Amino acid sequence: MTNAYRELLLNPEFQRAVPTEIRNFRAGEVIIEEGTVSSELYVLLEGKADVYAVIDLIDKPGQQIGISRIAEGEVAGELALFDQEPRTATVVAVTDCKVAAMDGRILTEYMDRNPERGYWILKEMFSQIVRRMRQTTLRSNTITAIYLNDNAD
Repeated sequence: MTNAYRELLLNPEFQRAVPTEIRNFRAGEVIIEEGTVSSELYVLLEGKADVYAVIDLIDKPGQQIGISRIAEGEVAGELALFDQEPRTATVVAVTDCKVAAMDGRILTEYMDRNPERGYWILKEMFSQIVRRMRQTTLRSNTITAIYLNDNAD
């Protein structure tokens, strides 16, 4: 886990303000399930997890595709901070994992009351979101190029 999240999670003020539950998942267990609605946010303390989404292909509906891998110190379920929409992906433990689960609504209230820490938390999350978006864009570009090459005149 990054020292920054460790420092935050060990901070007594943060612990009092944002109840955090430590949960353990065995390799292969689902941490977050696509389509469910939850305000929980997770910080991966130990282990690795894969992020999957289900897509429907013309001849193969319900195909799982890998989106990214989450490592120690990264956040999952962060979109719950911004909307109350169903989860857009499934997160599955690749190795045995330990996560810190917290309610996104309570975390948002904490960030509102502590804007300096709130800024830091959002900055960390956005840097992870940007990294994932870049990975997704590269994959999308590759898939588009393959499709266009296969369907060229």
